[in-house]
Amino acid sequence: MAVTGGNSDLASISKTSGDPAPAGEQFYFTLANDPDGKITVRTMTLTFTYTGEDGRSAQKDVIINAAPARGLKVVEDANSYILEPDGEGVAIPLAWANGTSYGELIGANDDVSVKVLWLDTDRGIADNSVVSSYQLKGNGSTGTIEVYPGSQEGNALIAAIVNNEIVWSWHIWVTSYDIEGTTFSTTEHTWMHINLGALNNTPASTDSYGLFYQLGRKDPFPTVVSLSNATQRPLWDESGQNRVYMEISPTTEPDNIRNAMKNPTTFYQGVTGNNNDWITSNNSVKDDYLWNSVSNGKTHYDPCPGGWRTPYKGDSGPFVSLGFTSTFESSSGRYFSDSQSYWPMTGAISTTGVYNLSTSALNGYYWSGAVESIGNLSGRYLLLTTWGAELYGSLTRSNGANVRCVKE
Repeated sequence: MAVTGGNSDLASISKTSGDPAPAGEQFYFTLANDPDGKITVRTMTLTFTYTGEDGRSAQKDVIINAAPARGLKVVEDANSYILEPDGEGVAIPLAWANGTSYGELIGANDDVSVKVLWLDTDRGIADNSVVSSYQLKGNGSTGTIEVYPGSQEGNALIAAIVNNEIVWSWHIWVTSYDIEGTTFSTTEHTWMHINLGALNNTPASTDSYGLFYQLGRKDPFPTVVSLSNATQRPLWDESGQNRVYMEISPTTEPDNIRNAMKNPTTFYQGVTGNNNDWITSNNSVKDDYLWNSVSNGKTHYDPCPGGWRTPYKGDSGPFVSLGFTSTFESSSGRYFSDSQSYWPMTGAISTTGVYNLSTSALNGYYWSGAVESIGNLSGRYLLLTTWGAELYGSLTRSNGANVRCVKE
């Protein structure tokens, strides 16, 4: 049996005996030394050819993953994970899905499958993409999903599936921005310098936009393409071949929270007559603690990474001490008074699921984790406009708005 394929500059192939190879022969694949970090090819295809005494032959291609070993980050469990391009991966515990009032969504012996629902790149799962690889380790509630970032910055959503039904999903946020090292503080909180899901904090950059969220939901939605093109930013499936679009659905379930968990890419329209709430079609049913617990703690539905949470402190709201300047950057955003923290104005998704061009060009909307009052179906938010800022306004919860996370 002969073996061909690969590149001798990148790797070598050896075996324990000469040709012809006996049954059960072992082959050894060795990645070349790479002191200068110049090897970018991480997978190779080996072609095994067997030729019998009668002259007939058969071939088998085997793909070898030649990626250098990368470790796993030690981080707090959450609904969102920050990874660096080409950096360490993360092991997401499937047991996280069992931490809500809905009880055990993944059983100890359940057969779990994993799928990347979307990425904001058309490169699919590849070394030069947002996600280079993922795999399920173990199974059932004791299993983990190991996710490794590729070289491209961006966002992805990965889901655990049981019996053909999504039971939970997690946001993968790949960025080289120094999130931990560039915080700023006010009386209420220590803040991120960038939006949740953003890649930079550069004025007018589309990569500063981040992601949109309905208040109380853990899963993100894409922002606009640009301030001159208020349509959904493109997403692709894990093959990189097919576009993924946000679905829009009316809220018809008395308990739509569980429904939203099963359908993380569906934007639920607000219920007319129920103050445009997405949580329920029943006006007598409310949940005021999806992002801020009764004791003001981080919740299981909070969309921020481990160690971070949605803002909530302050009798007059968490945004009061921000001290926005009276100037703005080309109508694209506003600055915190230290002139370092830029807050883009990227509009919002309306309660009907529509990206509005005039809204996107003029205003910025940022959720807090707080509601207007217990039993009231509006959430507290920050409004940025070309004329100034409303620091503690009320917005119906089914709108999609930005999130700026704060330290727990």
